[in-house]
Amino acid sequence: MLSEICIVVKGTYLCIHTFDQIKAYKTTMSRSVRKTKIFGITAADTEKQDKKRWNRTFRKVCKKLIRLEKEAPTKIQGVTNVWDGAKDGKKYYRGATKKDMRK
Repeated sequence: MLSEICIVVKGTYLCIHTFDQIKAYKTTMSRSVRKTKIFGITAADTEKQDKKRWNRTFRKVCKKLIRLEKEAPTKIQGVTNVWDGAKDGKKYYRGATKKDMRK
């Protein structure tokens, strides 16, 4: 059943439609899914702290070299070892299940 409530608010006629009986539909949340089956090798969730440390070191070295009027490195690999992080790289996992592909 559809019922209608009409009121006047500040000179404007406003109608609000309400439903007495609403059918409940089962809804599921959408899930983000990986597009490729590439995963980090270790169980570490993130390398955020490592990346912060590497970039700080990179910027510090670049600033010092610029002050000394020498050529600064263009890549972070020239200053730090990116293989020292919590994750040891990534690998393609052929047997990934649907649960593995969820983010």
